[in-house]
Amino acid sequence: MKKILFFIMAIILMFTSFGNIGYAASAKPPNIKKIKPLGEYTVTATSLYIRKGPSAKYKTLGYVKKNKKVKVYEIKKSWAYITYGSTKGYVSSKYFKKVTAKKKPTIVKKNTTSKVKKAIGERIVNATTLYVRKGPGTKYKSVGYLKKNKKVKIYEIKGNWVYIIDGKLKGYVSKTYLKTVKKPTPVKKTAPKPKPKPVAKPKPKPANTKPVAKPNPKPAPKPTPATSKPKPTTPTVNGHGKSYGQRIVNVSELNVRKTRSTKGKPVGVLKKGTKVTMYDVKSGWAYVTSGKIAGYVSTQYLQSTTPANRKIIVIDAGHGGKDPGASGNKLVEKEVTLNVAQRVEKLLKSAGIEVVMTRTGDTYPTLEDRIDTGVKANADTFVSIHCNFFSKASANGTETYYHNGGPADRANHSKQLATFINERLVQAIDTTNRGVKKEEYRVINSNPLAAVLVELGFLSNKQDASKLASNKYRDIAAKAIYQGILDYYKYIGK
Repeated sequence: MKKILFFIMAIILMFTSFGNIGYAASAKPPNIKKIKPLGEYTVTATSLYIRKGPSAKYKTLGYVKKNKKVKVYEIKKSWAYITYGSTKGYVSSKYFKKVTAKKKPTIVKKNTTSKVKKAIGERIVNATTLYVRKGPGTKYKSVGYLKKNKKVKIYEIKGNWVYIIDGKLKGYVSKTYLKTVKKPTPVKKTAPKPKPKPVAKPKPKPANTKPVAKPNPKPAPKPTPATSKPKPTTPTVNGHGKSYGQRIVNVSELNVRKTRSTKGKPVGVLKKGTKVTMYDVKSGWAYVTSGKIAGYVSTQYLQSTTPANRKIIVIDAGHGGKDPGASGNKLVEKEVTLNVAQRVEKLLKSAGIEVVMTRTGDTYPTLEDRIDTGVKANADTFVSIHCNFFSKASANGTETYYHNGGPADRANHSKQLATFINERLVQAIDTTNRGVKKEEYRVINSNPLAAVLVELGFLSNKQDASKLASNKYRDIAAKAIYQGILDYYKYIGK
């Protein structure tokens, strides 16, 4: 019995050996001296073995680690012939991907000024801090930043992103935070006034003529008494207009200044919880009075005094007028945002919530105007609606931003508001959830209210854009934002 078993095993081993020999004989590596490589590929496996032939049965000659690049000369039946340094052989083609050549930026090195594209214009930064990024999107790494009122030259516009150069700093910045440089209006030259002609002297009268008698002057008419008193003008405080009501200081110490600027001379300090009367709101500054102290303060540190039984919300349709925002797949951002914003407004009003719109037509309020609108209205919440854009059409989904700075309660309220709206939107319009993120967008980081910025979807992506083009999905998106706002009001107990 043992002899029979031994005989059977010997036969099996013999056939196995012949099979391997036949397989090996059929594997002919390509002549890499005569053919060009198919390209470079990056290894995606932790370790990818290089074998003598196109099968896992062949002997290993070495291995390539993850993210290493190899040259590929031939791919047949999921096996590829490659070279890696001095090693060449076969690897499984399942575990590498082709290296795509990165597009070089259109702007070349600073030294070769003759080859650099000409600047297409000049802009001024209107954000406190504007990050410069490696690519046209917030996903790209920041390479530096620009301060407010800095003039920069622009070379290229991609959707809502602009390529700039400022000395050694170059990269992409958001177009939202750049304003055009106004050209000085030419002064018209007025023609010199003609000199008056000399008046001829009267000739002397002859001695024998009689003087002509002058008529008696009529008495001046007596003034008629006024029948009505002049209407009283609207009372003002030192010429600073009507009061917008009271606000509460929400930082430990708030400097009151002589002018509308951080460079203005301090005239007093207000402590946290102090009530002030507010006048003349402009560009994020307000003239306030509190006892004997009067001057300008940043509205960023003034809390609204909306009663607990009232809800006042600002709905901001992003962009507008001269600023179209992003565009893609036959959609323009400023049109989509206004349409959705108006649908949200209708739903909120039907629920008894007071709504203040930053724009109701194709106009362009500045970022400061949008913030000031909420401050003047004594609103408690601010929601800005936008659409996204990216250079790669594959980017898709919904994301909502908030700012983590300022008082702790405001930062927390902003985060909760962003979370409620984002969750409702993703579920309702069935988009990829890109999450709730912190960002320093002007309309939310300098806003004293609980404030968020919603990115509905990507106009550069066909699937997202097809939904945003549909009235059905615009209604669904508006309802989701409305429900997220209701969730937030319930959270804060309103």
